[in-house]
Amino acid sequence: MTIIEKYRELTENISVVEVCIDQVENEIRKLIFTYCPGDVGAIDYTKPAVQTSISQESLSSVYIKLHDLETELMDLKKEKDFLYQQRDKLEKTINDLGDIEKKVMMLRIKGYANCKIAKHLNYSERGIENIFKRIREKQKECGANVG
Repeated sequence: MTIIEKYRELTENISVVEVCIDQVENEIRKLIFTYCPGDVGAIDYTKPAVQTSISQESLSSVYIKLHDLETELMDLKKEKDFLYQQRDKLEKTINDLGDIEKKVMMLRIKGYANCKIAKHLNYSERGIENIFKRIREKQKECGANVG
């Protein structure tokens, strides 16, 4: 996987995690709004039909669900931070590439073989192989786990 492909994948994953975070936050707000303390009241025995409040058992299940959602939210935020760190490393690596290295990467992404890249850029195939070697070394230096 090239640096550019990995960058795209990370950006897509960040978007997915951000959508999940929004969904979990909405579930938490909905749960709190639905079962806020103002909704818990005493039973009014003066009415002909006995009105019931939220039972202690259902309050416990709401609390457990709320706790689970908050834990999931924390995990998603940690994952988002990790993905942003990975993307920042890749951005640094991409910015550190020289002009010819960027051109070679773009041609590879378009599906060009080494011989075609060499012909297109007026380089030897060995020169293109050396450029790819430099790119891989830069990837390793930044700790970007891309193949």
